Amino acid sequence: MKWPSHLALVRHGQSAFNKMKEDKREHPPLTDLGRLQARKTGEFLKRTIPVPDVLITSPYIRCRETLKEIIASWPELQERPVFTEELIRERNIGLAIIYCDWRLFYVFHHEQKELYDRVGEYEYCYPQGEDITGVRRRGRAWLGTLTREFAEQCVLSVMHHVSILAARGNLERMSPEAYLELNEKNPPKNCSVTIYKGHPELGKNGKLVLERYNSLPTEGE
Repeated sequence: MKWPSHLALVRHGQSAFNKMKEDKREHPPLTDLGRLQARKTGEFLKRTIPVPDVLITSPYIRCRETLKEIIASWPELQERPVFTEELIRERNIGLAIIYCDWRLFYVFHHEQKELYDRVGEYEYCYPQGEDITGVRRRGRAWLGTLTREFAEQCVLSVMHHVSILAARGNLERMSPEAYLELNEKNPPKNCSVTIYKGHPELGKNGKLVLERYNSLPTEGE
């Protein structure tokens, strides 16, 4: 089978986003609650999946700190290799990052709001940023890396809201409409867990099948 045996996707814990403007930090760290969420998620994963063969994280601080706390609550992970992967980083919102809030950005850039209203959320691209299709292209490249380097291995990855949606969208061949509906009705929560399991008997080269989505440690197992 070309796919991992298990692919577990974890959204980072709660971050100090509200302090971003004050601290002038593009990549805010976890809050105390975020660290607690991550430790509980580690305990949950320990009961849910095999010990991962490899750990992959977005380069952003909040993801790296989330993985650190997961490892702290699951000691068997301490000897596993950890890779930082640019392909699963947060969506690049370009110029809008300096405004800290998209509503404030539109106040000063009326034409961008008009463009957003015209082309829609899926195709809109902030100046010097990327649109959702760009995030999904990166996601497809990352899935290609998994098939080349981690076939039949258990992979745990800590990433972002948009990265998880991109993975689901690509693996399940979602249309733009289905992607946007999922994002609106059931977006990934902080430290939620999404798990795919590899089925070698499906298709020519096996297939990853969704087992759980957006699960939290406090919810039923």
